[in-house]
Amino acid sequence: MDGLGELPLFPEGTSWEAAWGRLEEFALNDGLPMVPPTGNLLEEMLGSASGSRSHGQLPPLFGELTATAVAYQCVLAGCEPGVLPLVLAAATACLEAKFNLLGLLTTTGTPAVMAIVHGGCAEQLG
Repeated sequence: MDGLGELPLFPEGTSWEAAWGRLEEFALNDGLPMVPPTGNLLEEMLGSASGSRSHGQLPPLFGELTATAVAYQCVLAGCEPGVLPLVLAAATACLEAKFNLLGLLTTTGTPAVMAIVHGGCAEQLG
């Protein structure tokens, strides 16, 4: 899978405990339960999305925002595959200069960014 850099993928059947420890090494957990990302889960999440195309650089560390990177995080969070286009669109929208994501994420306050989904899209996703 391209676009993952050093992020770990796990063989099918990897124990949750083993995956947890490895994810901890990459500082990818916050104490909440996670789904160990496997190649199959990542491919299922990506579906027909173009994984390596960059949508831009995401502040504050300016990593490349790709469908593969977002799909990896969606798998970790336990999302259903159908939500990837929505999550990717929300992440891409945060790149708008007017939104000033860098300013939000590096302020001394405690802002949080969220997306509220309603209407037909929410009904379709359940």
